Amino acid sequence: MNKNILIEIGVEEIPARFLTGIISDLKEKTSSKLKSYRVDFEKIETYGTPRRVTIFIEKISAKQKSLEKEVKGPPVKAGQTAAAGFAKSQGLKIENLATKKLESGEYYFANVSEKGKNTEEILSQFAGEIIKSIYMPVSMLWGNAEIRFIRPIHWILALYGDKIINLSIGDIKASNITHGHRFFDSHPGYIGKKIKIEAADIAKYKKYLEDNYVIVDQTARQKMIKDSSVTAAKKIKGKISADQSILEEVCNLCEYPHAVIGQFDESFLKIPKEVLITSMIKHQKYFPVLDNTGGLLPYFVITSNNIDPENDKTIKEGNEKVIGARLADAKFFFDEDLKIPLITRLEQLKKTVLHEKLGTVYDKVGRLAKLSLFIGQELGLSDEQKDNIIKISELSKTDLATGMVYEFPELQGIIGREYAKLQGISDVIASGIFEHYLPRTADDSLPQSVEGIVVSIADKIDSLVGFFGQGLIPTGSEDPFALRRAAFGITKILLKNDKITISLEKVISKSISIYSKDSQKEDITSKCIGFILQRLKAILTEEKIRGDFVEAVLSGDFYSITDSYNRVKALADYSKKEWFKDLFLTADRIARISAQSKRKEIYESEFICTQERELFRNYKKTNGIVIEHLKNRDYEDSMVELSKLAGPINEFFEGVMVMVENPVIRDNRLALLKSFDIMFKRIADFTKVAM
Repeated sequence: MNKNILIEIGVEEIPARFLTGIISDLKEKTSSKLKSYRVDFEKIETYGTPRRVTIFIEKISAKQKSLEKEVKGPPVKAGQTAAAGFAKSQGLKIENLATKKLESGEYYFANVSEKGKNTEEILSQFAGEIIKSIYMPVSMLWGNAEIRFIRPIHWILALYGDKIINLSIGDIKASNITHGHRFFDSHPGYIGKKIKIEAADIAKYKKYLEDNYVIVDQTARQKMIKDSSVTAAKKIKGKISADQSILEEVCNLCEYPHAVIGQFDESFLKIPKEVLITSMIKHQKYFPVLDNTGGLLPYFVITSNNIDPENDKTIKEGNEKVIGARLADAKFFFDEDLKIPLITRLEQLKKTVLHEKLGTVYDKVGRLAKLSLFIGQELGLSDEQKDNIIKISELSKTDLATGMVYEFPELQGIIGREYAKLQGISDVIASGIFEHYLPRTADDSLPQSVEGIVVSIADKIDSLVGFFGQGLIPTGSEDPFALRRAAFGITKILLKNDKITISLEKVISKSISIYSKDSQKEDITSKCIGFILQRLKAILTEEKIRGDFVEAVLSGDFYSITDSYNRVKALADYSKKEWFKDLFLTADRIARISAQSKRKEIYESEFICTQERELFRNYKKTNGIVIEHLKNRDYEDSMVELSKLAGPINEFFEGVMVMVENPVIRDNRLALLKSFDIMFKRIADFTKVAM
């Protein structure tokens, strides 16, 4: 009979920022480990609170699967001594070995059988390996234990059906005992009331813990937090402001959430609401309360982990004192900051080093103004728009010199926008100051105004060119200068605004010249474009576009982000059309033969037969049509036109030998085919398409 497994590791407080990763990693590691042990199961569930992580395995098979495998040994020519050693290592006699002939020679092989053990026999080892393999971004040694864990372990509950698994971690031995909330009927060390779990029954386990003020299921706990906070806010005719990230973080801070309403002085509402919200969410983990129009009310919701409602008054008053002090600091910075116009702060940026190899933030602002103006000119913007772009560039980083951004770095751009408005600067420029930072995250909003778009792109290109020019290119998971985010932002902005038709190559080249790096221009340009295309590749992969279509387009000609994106989509959309096979086969054949071409120039005077002249005529006619279709983004029409070449090209190959001995005729024919290859690659490199 298949039984369940329930394991709970009781610990001291796990930092909230790590708990979600631990829960996820635990599920993945458990599944992987069971597969490596050849043990079947129905499903795995993992849960976590700040004080415990739990694994539940439903209907684990009673026995391992037996193993039958063939193991390759030494070559036969290595002799009997090598064969005997190999046989012994596999638990066999030499006469039990088999031999097989492979391309590289004749080898010994062993057919090994391993009988599956009862699951109960391997549980101790399996459970111990799982616990020790849990993701630990930080770890601790404590007491007499010789193992590391994210926080000291206080208890282990480990059950296989109704039996305790024979398991010890350090000096902690597994039992069938867990503990309730640490503030309820606590034992020494505040580990909560003892609770006996009789069997690995997840429903009963959850119920026992809930009865003792622990909601172990993080999803249920999140819902409880949201529902109780919404209910509390309704009592004061408000609604909470809570995105998923703050809900998750608050959830990871408590075992039994309880909502308490706090209040702050209405005078603080004169400060930009983003400052107040940031202080409440980021620093205090409160939920701000909004009115029906989205305006901020002088209230906040605290998620308490204290199970006794009689403590609500103390919790409320304590938190009100804390937030009051924080908001008083914010008001001080706000009042002081407004005494100095933003433009006056530009000079202060000369003291702020961007990077030792890239100069100061003031230097970056100067480059940003020049590059933004260049993009504006390329786009044919009006004089007024270009003037706005210059002003946005000049003011874009000035809020970095304010006390408010020094205290709340995450408000850069937002503070610049709000201070600009309060200092009488136009909405277009104020919004542009904020927009030029967008998008800040993968799911962030994008700049909306043309001016904001231009300065945002210029800012990100300047960063890429500057750091790439110094060889500071992201490797692996390391990206200290957020260059992947910059490239992703450029890609998202251009895809969203497909009428912003600018040549990335031109803009990057201009940025390089502003840096005075002309000697490296070609190398830096190709690296930056390749890096940006990697972000486009990631976007297309997320959209579940076939990888070979993505590679075919991105390794072909590059004109713009939008064009590359549209060509990939077109390739995916039209690959099932009847004419696509002709297109693919023709393009693939041409690419492989023309790869031997030594030149691009075609000389009509070197044609010696009708088939050459006819194919050249077809090239000139089709090339003009395809170029026109691509200008109009008529990707289907351009591919259909190219597919029509299947007949003429087949006739050419049937009537003409390309690789003749005469080098003049051969090279001219290869150049003719190369011209077709170049034309096909305007769509994609079809050799990379799998048909």
